[in-house]
Amino acid sequence: MASRPRPSWGSGESWSAGARVKVRMYRGLLGDCFLLRFRRRGGDAFVLVDCGMFLGMQDEVAHMRAIVADIARACGSHLDVVVITHEHWDHICGFLHAADLFDQIRIDTLWLAWTEDPDDGDARALRAAHRAALALLEAAAPRIAHGEVLESVIGFFGAAAAGQARSGTIIEAMKGRADTVRYLSPGQAPLELAGVEDLCVHVLGPPRDRRLLRRSDPTRRGGEVYEFAGGADGDRRFLAAGLTADEAHAEAVEAAMPFDRKHRTDLSALGRKPSAAAPEWIAGLAATYGDDDAAWRRVDGDWLSAFEALALRLDSDTNNTSLALAFAFGMAQGAEGDVLLFPGDAQVGNWLSWGDYHAPAAPQGQAVTRDRLLARTVLYKVGHHCSHNATLRAEGLEKMTRPDLVAMVPVQEDFARRVRAWNMPFPALYDRLLQQCGGNVLRSDRSAAAMRTAKAKLDFARPSAVFDAAEDAADGLYVEVTF
Repeated sequence: MASRPRPSWGSGESWSAGARVKVRMYRGLLGDCFLLRFRRRGGDAFVLVDCGMFLGMQDEVAHMRAIVADIARACGSHLDVVVITHEHWDHICGFLHAADLFDQIRIDTLWLAWTEDPDDGDARALRAAHRAALALLEAAAPRIAHGEVLESVIGFFGAAAAGQARSGTIIEAMKGRADTVRYLSPGQAPLELAGVEDLCVHVLGPPRDRRLLRRSDPTRRGGEVYEFAGGADGDRRFLAAGLTADEAHAEAVEAAMPFDRKHRTDLSALGRKPSAAAPEWIAGLAATYGDDDAAWRRVDGDWLSAFEALALRLDSDTNNTSLALAFAFGMAQGAEGDVLLFPGDAQVGNWLSWGDYHAPAAPQGQAVTRDRLLARTVLYKVGHHCSHNATLRAEGLEKMTRPDLVAMVPVQEDFARRVRAWNMPFPALYDRLLQQCGGNVLRSDRSAAAMRTAKAKLDFARPSAVFDAAEDAADGLYVEVTF
């Protein structure tokens, strides 16, 4: 694609003295879509971090297309980097809904986690397990009465049962749009954006340790998060079965039934009156338990409820493969710079793995570690819509001690609670987030003006030039802050 003129801080949108980056959080969605604009002479650098919203939200396609049209205008149809943190629908569906618009945007580089690398043996094994588990869930979904949990999780991957393109297909299409694709691993050399002074991008996660990749939930006594909210490790028996069975999925499901076929009778096929085929006691069962509204009383399919545990496990494990990035200014030269933290939807194990992070420093400075990065964080993109297990306590938020810390929360509380019955934002975490930030928290379901009004009522509110200057789009499409 031919090169296009780039918007420049010198000739286009103005930059205030000392400002280095603008962060635009798109609103009206339960999902992540952030446009980062870095100051650079001769044309600013643009990084898009995810582009999606939850399946089934009102005006899903139209809203994502409006967002992508705004992205194209802002970046002059040229993105230096697109980051896809992980393959959930609420992070990638915009790449599908606005595919024709993305076809008109030049993308220099696509950043993906190592878990998407087709040449990585560990990644191939993870993806094979993922595909098998998802296929097993799709096979089970039609057989489970009121299987909303399965349908919801399947929808996260845009899977066939949800009537959508698979998430893997969307990512493959994005690979084809980018000039270069890079697969990122923790511990690699920090990345740079050409021409952006003093910026290094540190790759914190996802971990390669399978034990940590699978650790999505907090323990009851570990105190990793602000309050335990259930969700202990799900039952993996059906995952294991799904990964080892050679039979077709329908046969695998049949094999897991508690009774052999010859000992089972289809109640729906029997009459409700005694007959030769249906003795009195069987007819009585058919009359009592044959209706759909009495299905929950029967034991024959009760085992299927374990698939819900598998579905939630698959959902959490995918969150834990999130590409977690820290955009750090000045720290490679030994200075105490500023950090923008974008952890995707990283959950407990991913966060814990950052404790091993260590990037060499310039001769005059100290090494860059997780603790230094967190201590210098000025912007925290809150993980997984402020859910209970996507922000660590002692090893996470409590280490973000900057008095000028600002948080951005991609959440739609009304949809999460009323439609999905999810506890987002999680009250204990959200309350602590407000305290840690001195009230300087922005949300995608509220304007910056509304959040400033709410902050004024807090006893612990702190001044913040960045928060107070946050700009709302005239049409409410985004809120933007400048650092």
